[in-house]
Amino acid sequence: VINGTVQAIDIVQGRGTDCPCYAVVDTDWDRLDYNGCFEPAGVGHVDHDTQCTEIDFDSGRRKAGPIKKNMYLCDTIGKPEECVINDMIGIAEKLAATIGVYMRVDMFVTEKDVVVQEYSPNPMNGLRHCASKTTADGCIDSCFLGREWKAAGGGVYGGNATEIPPSLIGYLDKSATDQCALAINSTYTNNYPSSCGTSVAGAP
Repeated sequence: VINGTVQAIDIVQGRGTDCPCYAVVDTDWDRLDYNGCFEPAGVGHVDHDTQCTEIDFDSGRRKAGPIKKNMYLCDTIGKPEECVINDMIGIAEKLAATIGVYMRVDMFVTEKDVVVQEYSPNPMNGLRHCASKTTADGCIDSCFLGREWKAAGGGVYGGNATEIPPSLIGYLDKSATDQCALAINSTYTNNYPSSCGTSVAGAP
């Protein structure tokens, strides 16, 4: 989520099986990973003829491999019911409004249930991403997420942080035991109305 809006949805399909795979879609569930994955080189060059930013696909083919561990891009992916997708987007954007900065919100999804798992401010350690779009001019735009990040402000954080909740002030100064106790003893109110008419929960 960047600047309060879901820009892309990362999917891990088949987790816990012998053949997990990874995909990236937009909020309409259209694939954003059809051009493969990208590792920023720190330099940019525009092709004189096409005016497209050049992408070194030849080097990419030589480095082809799993996204992480044994996980490759999915050939095909399933699509949850529309109400589940709406819940995923609604939950992520509501949490993002509370947090302020860029955040990936991880969830487990069943047929009609959504369980919030954890947050990640730095997916894939910032080494690569697998989202791109094709522009009206036929250029491959692998930087649209980066532009949204910059537009959100906040420097390296991709947005402006909100105030730290009182219960988390000094959290990093606590021992691991006290941190765990704080998490276990915390309570929350589920005030997100599921559009599927079922529960929306946080991971235990």
